[in-house]
Amino acid sequence: MKSITSKLKLLTFAGIAFAAAMVIQSCSKSKSTSSTKPTVTSVTTGSNDTAGTTTIVTITGKNLSGASVTTTTNNVTISNVSASSTSITLTVKIGGGVPSGSVTLDITTSAGSTTAQITIVGLTPLGGFISSDSVEPAALIAYWPLNGNVNDTVGNQTGTAVGATFIQGIRGQAYQGAAGAYATVPANSSFKNVQSYSVSLWYNLPMAVRPTSGGTAAGMFFLSGDTTGSSGNYMILEADIASASQLAADSVPIHNGFDNLGTTGPWANFTMSSYDTATSNWVHVVMTYDGGSSTYTFYENGQPIAVQSAYGTATSTTLYDGPLPVGSGTPPTALMGNLNFSTVPDPPTTVYIGAWPPGLYGVSATLGASGDFQGALDEIRVYNIAIKATDVVGLYLNGLAGR
Repeated sequence: MKSITSKLKLLTFAGIAFAAAMVIQSCSKSKSTSSTKPTVTSVTTGSNDTAGTTTIVTITGKNLSGASVTTTTNNVTISNVSASSTSITLTVKIGGGVPSGSVTLDITTSAGSTTAQITIVGLTPLGGFISSDSVEPAALIAYWPLNGNVNDTVGNQTGTAVGATFIQGIRGQAYQGAAGAYATVPANSSFKNVQSYSVSLWYNLPMAVRPTSGGTAAGMFFLSGDTTGSSGNYMILEADIASASQLAADSVPIHNGFDNLGTTGPWANFTMSSYDTATSNWVHVVMTYDGGSSTYTFYENGQPIAVQSAYGTATSTTLYDGPLPVGSGTPPTALMGNLNFSTVPDPPTTVYIGAWPPGLYGVSATLGASGDFQGALDEIRVYNIAIKATDVVGLYLNGLAGR
């Protein structure tokens, strides 16, 4: 009996010792995990954490090796994360519409997680918009920031620039034309489905680089379906120097329009001219076409300076002598209506920036040989709607502010 009692005591003592060992081990693990959990001691950002900018953030602390950094804040994106045991660097892109306030950065390692905060300074709206990027973003089908390249960042098309350079522009860098310079970009598929449209851009054409005689055209922006002649000319925006007197008066006619090859008869194209008289500095121009009303509007520096309707009486020498009431004249006038580039034999294939397409109306048989725009171009946007007058004001005011 004594022997059995002794064995029970020994087993009891062993169980207590085992339990104590487990508690000690558990405490040791907890302490170990706690000691390796990431901690943050400071956060340093770039000089500008304003909405619409990109900033570099540095986070210092302990146990940061292998850390990932994310955020749930809308329109704030994180990239280029690099982590060591004591610091993390990352790039934070802040959307133009992000309001003022704190943004939480979630930091995660294999040993745990923690957070850090940066403070965003929201922008005061100009013309009702926080930045140019917030103007009709759902309708934007192509965008050329022209920051060191000629890529369409919305349509994801890589362009090629020949003979052009890049200078300080209205927002970031800008395309600087020269004799023989031009750029080509594959037209993204959205152009084929355009029914109404708007083209917005900034240009600067100093007197020193303007043609010295009349009758010279300089191409700003073209959407073309071929390279053999006028049948592929779908959208036009050009500086058309018609006479020497316009040069002396610091006045540049802007010739703009389109061909609607999805229709037939004399109503297949429409062009108009507007005179810009403020070309000593950067000038903002927008052309819009509303297919529903067949109305064409041209804006300069936020103001409409020409409004026409895309119909009139056709003759042997001119397609539009009007506008006249729909149904009048011989042949009867008609609304052009929605554009249709998707069913034409030669749909849009190429965007030309800073020059005429080769062979178009005989201006330049070889791309870049003539018809080149020797001024600067910046912030080219194409929308698949006729943007409103308030949109144009927003683009103009935010462009002036460099945002």
